[in-house]
Amino acid sequence: MASFRQRAKNKRQDLINNHRATQQQASKSQYGSVLIPKKFPDGVEQFYMKDGWNSIDIIPFFAGKEDERVEEGSLRDWIFLKVHRNIGAANDHFVCPTLNFGLPCPICEYMNKNRIETEEWKKIKATDIYAYLVWAHNDKEEEKKGIQILLMAGYIFQDQLEELRFPDNGGEILYTCIDEGRTIKVKRTGKGMGTRYLGYQFVDRIEPLPDRILNASFSLDEVIDMHPDYNRIYRAFYGSEATNDDTGQEASYQEEDQNDINEDEGQSEDPIECPYDHVFGEDYGNHEDCDDCVLNLDCKAEAPEKKEQPKTSGRRRFRR
Repeated sequence: MASFRQRAKNKRQDLINNHRATQQQASKSQYGSVLIPKKFPDGVEQFYMKDGWNSIDIIPFFAGKEDERVEEGSLRDWIFLKVHRNIGAANDHFVCPTLNFGLPCPICEYMNKNRIETEEWKKIKATDIYAYLVWAHNDKEEEKKGIQILLMAGYIFQDQLEELRFPDNGGEILYTCIDEGRTIKVKRTGKGMGTRYLGYQFVDRIEPLPDRILNASFSLDEVIDMHPDYNRIYRAFYGSEATNDDTGQEASYQEEDQNDINEDEGQSEDPIECPYDHVFGEDYGNHEDCDDCVLNLDCKAEAPEKKEQPKTSGRRRFRR
């Protein structure tokens, strides 16, 4: 039988491959993502803001087939998503079916049916996420990469850009325009929970975006998991399989006619409580919590100003 040394001599490449694989795995985020890397065009990577100053151009793209909220082929500069983040043991991220497309979502159903503590609500509520195609200019190596994909929380990035979009002296800056747009500069400091983004600026481009970059643009929605399966979200959230008794299996999002609503109103139901301890219906629109609340539509329908008006059409609701 050959000695260990003799056998290992012919397996040297195995060690090299193992080192490379480990480095690649370690470089990946420990958190999940709504992106589908295997669908990325060759050479495209996800861009992460670096410490210090970052300099990027947002690259427009033509919408694909995966985001039915917009017309296929229309020119877009970003995709707005409501995303449940860090769900389950694998810290999975899911585009919310309910808040984006009006379809059943097991996480939203859980929030709707249970009175949960504020800390739990913060962990599982859907966050505003914006997805962009960007061309980074941090250094020559970054610039050579060409188009990359950037995901940022709305309050960190897009909300700040919208403030700059309308300067104090009037007018509007079309910063994503391919010919007359602006390069965006932002400074990142700190790590982990101490990360901060400062000094947002629009800088004049030296020249319009080059054709080699524009021609590399692609439909961003087609590399995002826009429609995660209900059962997959359920498994990640609960750690078990969904049953036929679960709401999402039979729920459908639909318009009810006036007769259906009148029949519902004649039945006795438990009063609905606001998950944020506000007064359901009466406090609609008076708090920052209202925008992200899963009961937004129902609360709006019960708001005083709505009750005083005659109902001319059915309201959307989950029907089981």
